[in-house]
Amino acid sequence: SRDDFEQHMESLIEAGRWDAVEALAVASRTSTAPWYHGISRWDHFNEMINRFNSDGTRLKQAAETILARDAESVIGHVWAVAAEIALAWKARGNTYADRVSEAQWQQFYQHIERADQLLDHAASQVEDDPAFHQFRFVVLRAQGAEREEVFTALDRAIEKWPKSVDIYHNAAVQMLPRWGGGPEAMGALASRCVEKTRGEIGESVYFIVAVFVAYNERWHNVFLRSGLDWDQIKSGYDDYRTHFGDGYEWHNYMAALACSAGDKEYARDLWTKVDARHWPTVWFIEAVEGWKK
Repeated sequence: SRDDFEQHMESLIEAGRWDAVEALAVASRTSTAPWYHGISRWDHFNEMINRFNSDGTRLKQAAETILARDAESVIGHVWAVAAEIALAWKARGNTYADRVSEAQWQQFYQHIERADQLLDHAASQVEDDPAFHQFRFVVLRAQGAEREEVFTALDRAIEKWPKSVDIYHNAAVQMLPRWGGGPEAMGALASRCVEKTRGEIGESVYFIVAVFVAYNERWHNVFLRSGLDWDQIKSGYDDYRTHFGDGYEWHNYMAALACSAGDKEYARDLWTKVDARHWPTVWFIEAVEGWKK
């Protein structure tokens, strides 16, 4: 189960059993079994690493230990990049950009540059790993890359891992207004993703992108701010359920999108599926409870 997987991985990490963690990483990356309502076992593995890697220090030490034993280790190279990105954000701090000092920015870009160099250096070993593409988006975002450069990276990622939900998450964040994007950019991203994946998973990715855009925009005026189409989101949701299975988390997301779209009938129908298992992190819009009535 998911809980057993998390407990097993946490115990390995805490014990510093990096050989066993790497073996688990290989098994997770190569697994084709359905896992947690569309979230792949590998995406979930990386989510667990992010919890462990709060400031980058421990993961950098782990990466150095692994690479000292095996210079070709995929997980060692991936973790080295993840550590530099975490160290960059630790140096910058969690505050508004105009409050970050020049010294903090200098440290931030030094770590981002190091992450970029590590990605380029290890590309031949790790480009078949979805985390390689996810971190490429993070680096491009920090560097203020132009949209076409982002889309080129997206095309490469989709070609390798069309079902990696985290790839679409990172690409969607890139198109948000705070990173120089906007409604037209978000709509273009969603359409491009669907064009690349329609033959395999239908319109699913349009729904996935909509969820991540809405979540990062905190569900406020989603359709005014995103350029996304409600009817196409509904089609994407139907395809998502076909290809990835049902899950109350995704019912929550879709119900929240229905509220944002002003579609009461659709929202009420979804609320019958959500009911007591509503997800508090989704439902922070005022007066949303009234949509159930």
